[in-house]
Amino acid sequence: MSIIIALFFLIPFVASSQEWSEPSTIFSGSINRDADAVVDSNGHLHVVWAHMVSDNYWKILYSKSVDKGQTWTEPFDVVRNTSLWMSSPRIALGKNNMLYVTYDYNTVNPANMYVHMKTFNGTSWSPSKVVSEGFPGSDFSKMAVDTAGVLYIFWINTGVDAGTFLYRTFYEDDFSEIIKPYGGTIRYSLRKPIFDKNNRLHCQGWVKYSNNYYGNLAYFSMNNGTWSDYTVISDSVLAHSDMDIDSLNNPHMVWWKVTSSVAPSDDGTFYSFLENSEWSIPEYLSDNSEFQVIVIDALGNKHIVDKEKTENGYRHVHFQHKNGIWNGNDMEENSTGFSNYSLIQQDSQICLFYSVRDTGVNNKALNVRTYNIGSIVSVQNDFQNDFSLVTYPNPFSNEITISIETKLSNACDLNIYNFHGSKVFSVQLVSNQKGFCSFVWDGIDFNGSRLPSGVYLVQIIVGTSVTTRSVILMSDY
Repeated sequence: MSIIIALFFLIPFVASSQEWSEPSTIFSGSINRDADAVVDSNGHLHVVWAHMVSDNYWKILYSKSVDKGQTWTEPFDVVRNTSLWMSSPRIALGKNNMLYVTYDYNTVNPANMYVHMKTFNGTSWSPSKVVSEGFPGSDFSKMAVDTAGVLYIFWINTGVDAGTFLYRTFYEDDFSEIIKPYGGTIRYSLRKPIFDKNNRLHCQGWVKYSNNYYGNLAYFSMNNGTWSDYTVISDSVLAHSDMDIDSLNNPHMVWWKVTSSVAPSDDGTFYSFLENSEWSIPEYLSDNSEFQVIVIDALGNKHIVDKEKTENGYRHVHFQHKNGIWNGNDMEENSTGFSNYSLIQQDSQICLFYSVRDTGVNNKALNVRTYNIGSIVSVQNDFQNDFSLVTYPNPFSNEITISIETKLSNACDLNIYNFHGSKVFSVQLVSNQKGFCSFVWDGIDFNGSRLPSGVYLVQIIVGTSVTTRSVILMSDY
């Protein structure tokens, strides 16, 4: 398979974007890594991570923040093990804010390692449950919860076929049978599973053939229990990758790709997305980078964070995609490095969890930084001081009514933009004596052509006041 790479010139790095908070340390001392986090329905943050007590003795710790990451509870020892190595914790959110935490049990003995799980109902933790029973050598669990609240737990077992992933479901305190969706002579790994609002499971994975050194980044999906064939997104992929889905259920991927198979290798951050059943040409964002993560905010903007090597050490960089342009901002730099990124969205901000090596010693602290995504209120609120804006139905398939009530003027400008920032339609409206006007838009552009499904921005200008609302055109809605 040949890979075509699209190169994009980024706006030069700007030191320390002021919209990122200062780093806040959740826990430090010894080594802390592999953080994973979720946000519950109350807006509270929950994070788990692996903490080294001594050689071959690691614990799984948990902490909670009720003030958007400013302060954290004292870490709680989830497993309460007095020996053995617990690793690779993952956390997922179920119905009624039930928390699920999985982890690898007895990591020091790979041949006898199992995936375990504990649940937390907000008051007490359950006893440990063995997820991968009957399959020793299981590790690297992942979780996803469907729209009905059924938990899917995935893990890797290199002893099955050429090496593949297995899964089972957990619902109302019962496990299903263990299922093997793929197998044979190809090695399969699952990196990130996400259910969309239509209960389709999107999976970022990795496939490796016997003669392939690095392996290939792949996409596959599951719908009503039926698994698709895999699609190769990129060859020569290393360990770090991530995925998120947008409001139209399209997956977006970021990964660490080696562009040369001969030493010294040329590695970098790449991005692609699926639209109309086709993956976009991979975009090359940076080189000498790793620990790539991605999240799509409530406005539809893409955010990618990675770690990059500099002349004097390392930095982590925030790439943001708005109006069709990638911008890169240098967030933080040190001489010792960062690792193990986890990026999630919480209301009008995104949260980056990461480990940082302390200067001069072999320790890592678990830190968090938050980023304010900005004008989410102006997009979502119907009411402004000078006028109100209502759009319905939203999403829409054929027509959408845009209603404005104003006290400032008898005229207003209505502009519609696609999410690349290009204006596709505009009209000037005149209000009646009561300051009310409305317009029915049929999804047609300036040239009378039907626009494709997607997110569009409706902008209303009345005098010097401006407001914007996002609307979704879905031809099959």
